[in-house]
Amino acid sequence: MKRMSIKLENVGIAVRDLDATISFFTDLGLTVIRPRHSQW
Repeated sequence: MKRMSIKLENVGIAVRDLDATISFFTDLGLTVIRPRHSQW
């Protein structure tokens, strides 16, 4: 299967557990870049 690259910028989601959320997307095979800071 050929890999397809998708880049999403300025996408925000509200989560209770950032580490669990990153693990979820990583398990799906996605690369997640952690935010440097939060606006909230």
